[in-house]
Amino acid sequence: MGCAVLLAMGFQLAAQDRSAPDIPAVVAFVGDAGMEMVLGELATLRDLKLLVVIVVFIDESLALIELKQRKSELPNLGVDFGATNFPAVTEALGGIGHWISSRDELIEALDGAFERETFTLLACRIGEKVYDGRF
Repeated sequence: MGCAVLLAMGFQLAAQDRSAPDIPAVVAFVGDAGMEMVLGELATLRDLKLLVVIVVFIDESLALIELKQRKSELPNLGVDFGATNFPAVTEALGGIGHWISSRDELIEALDGAFERETFTLLACRIGEKVYDGRF
């Protein structure tokens, strides 16, 4: 969980080491629980000046585990957690953070993210049970 952020950071570092003329934009997609596991890496993004865009899917649940619990007729146990204000944490650690509530907002925020001189985090709320019928 959260490894997409670390992989994006590694890609940026590797591209810099190769003296790539145009280091490509990197976008990492991660769930909210995964992002909580790697929050400290936002400081690393800041310190290394890595231009990574992080899209966080917010549902306040370990949704895939919860789905398995329901399919196994088990009670919902240990999969729900409180909300984190990821944009505020991002701002506190030197990045740009936005709450996203529509496709248009996401497109606009992504366009701006690639023009910045720091990392960006886009917190996208998704619906409950959004994974139902998809696995």
